[in-house]
Amino acid sequence: MPTYRALPDDPPPEPAAPKPSTNSPEPLPLDGSESAEEPGHHRNAKPIKTPQSRASIIFRGLVYELISVAVAAASFLGLLVLLRAYDNKPEPKWSPAPWAQRITLNTLVSIVSTVFRSCILFPVATCISQFGWIWMTNPGGRSLQDLTSYNSASGGLFGSLNLLWRLRFWHYASIGAAITLLGFVSGPFFQQSVDYDLRSVIDPAFTPSANAVAAYSWGEGIPGWNYAQDAFQVLPCNMTAAILAGLFAPDQTSPPKPVSNCPTGNCTWESFGTLSVNSKCVDISSHLEARVNKTEYYLETPGDALPQRTLNETGSNIINKTIEAFRCAVYFSAKEVLPRVENGVYSEEVLQEVTRPENVQFLDEGEKVGARRYFVYIHDSWDPLVFRLPGLPPNRRNNFTVPMTAFVPIYSQMMHDLQGTVLWGVGQKTETTPVLLNKADSVVQSIQNMADSVTNEMRRNESSTGPERAIQGHVWIQQQFVVVRWAWLALPASMLVLTSLFLAATIVETRRKDVGVWLSSPLVLFFNAHLDSSGKDVLSNANPKCLNTAEGNAQVAAGLKATIFRGSRTIDVVATEPAKAQESDVEMRPLRRSNEIDTSVGEGRKDLTSDHRRSDT
Repeated sequence: MPTYRALPDDPPPEPAAPKPSTNSPEPLPLDGSESAEEPGHHRNAKPIKTPQSRASIIFRGLVYELISVAVAAASFLGLLVLLRAYDNKPEPKWSPAPWAQRITLNTLVSIVSTVFRSCILFPVATCISQFGWIWMTNPGGRSLQDLTSYNSASGGLFGSLNLLWRLRFWHYASIGAAITLLGFVSGPFFQQSVDYDLRSVIDPAFTPSANAVAAYSWGEGIPGWNYAQDAFQVLPCNMTAAILAGLFAPDQTSPPKPVSNCPTGNCTWESFGTLSVNSKCVDISSHLEARVNKTEYYLETPGDALPQRTLNETGSNIINKTIEAFRCAVYFSAKEVLPRVENGVYSEEVLQEVTRPENVQFLDEGEKVGARRYFVYIHDSWDPLVFRLPGLPPNRRNNFTVPMTAFVPIYSQMMHDLQGTVLWGVGQKTETTPVLLNKADSVVQSIQNMADSVTNEMRRNESSTGPERAIQGHVWIQQQFVVVRWAWLALPASMLVLTSLFLAATIVETRRKDVGVWLSSPLVLFFNAHLDSSGKDVLSNANPKCLNTAEGNAQVAAGLKATIFRGSRTIDVVATEPAKAQESDVEMRPLRRSNEIDTSVGEGRKDLTSDHRRSDT
């Protein structure tokens, strides 16, 4: 019967060369032993296999694993730097060539995820296999079937789960199995670390403008009118139309908007000053006095300059109607406004308003019917109204003027349109402006809409005749921004740390147990295994059909036990139960085999605990 012997770990010593002279030292044997002729001659010489050389052998054997961990760390740190650079920044897109498709940030994250996972799982799989050999250094031996569990764990998901279940998380190899499981779910964690938020940003490619007016002048050169009642005849038609459009707008709740240009529907401007027309209304319903007879009645406001309104209507229920009266003043002013367009809707915020011209005195009628600074004298000198806004930027004009040739015609037009008598009764069907205004839901809103319409027409007319006075603003567009969710990168970071510790533990345990750096080599058992007679009996009694499959080989291995002695490169393989090594014991059912594996693992756990205690002492 042939004899199975492992190859020696070190080559045999070469024969000693003859001494060239008495003074030259004799060369050392290659195996580090002392010379047989002179036992004490080289007693102080260091052996070749020092701890430093042993460590260098281990590092050389794991050089690819060390490089792989370094690549994983470099790729992960590079990803962190990249994400930090683009966090809360617009989504980057790179193009390797003009004709090529753009590379997005998600593509780079996916590439880094693949490289990281590959560089992590490679050294972990190798170290798990190495711990399979370290597992065999138990003095009592281990089941040879345990090697299949280690090899399966180094290659896939189910093998890692099986190894964790068998080791009860009580061995260094459990760390590698856990890292392998985490590696299969690390991809989504990388992808979830990058999110996108849709934000509004300024696009310098567009230059929308908000039209503002610095001064509104018309009618220059026209001689002054002696009577304001006829001055409306020189008012431009567009201004007359603006007054009527504001009064009779179909939707009184939606005031007219100034002219603006916003290509995207979202624009902003810096604040600027503009000339405007505003209104102020005071409720004077409490000052009305009703005089009623059977056929007609009229309302009178004592002491007011407004004309008396006479209402003629047949019936006795007219007195039960609620009568409202407002006193409204329409006046020029200068405003500092902050416009914006959001989702296509224009709005203006009034930052300040100056209603008092600096060269005109105001009436002061005390508490009489709320009349105060909104009513001005008409100057006989025909001086313009001058408004000045304080605090505007130096590049913004802060003085605004209204010539009397413009003020008087507007005043005349409003007096012509708004002054009159409203009558009810048979034959009173004239649709004059006072009648239409009386039918409005809100007189106050109608007057304010008229003022806004006049302001918009002033700004539109001025900016169309003087484009240099248009205020340039900013266009806002919707753009995707990168939002890094750093918490999702905790798992890859933990995997990198655990892999580094696992590799370090592999190096330390390989050196401490003095095991060969065999890793996942399938040739180790061919060259280093030594079967005794009991082990050979197990192989000879095995059913040849069992050796045709991996599962059958695992069944046969369950009847064998392997031991690696510290410092030896020989793997002694013996039968687990030599006295009961029969064919019926070799061909075990999976359930029975699992139970025997569980027992061996439990014993191995006790042996491992005892090994740890001995190493601690």
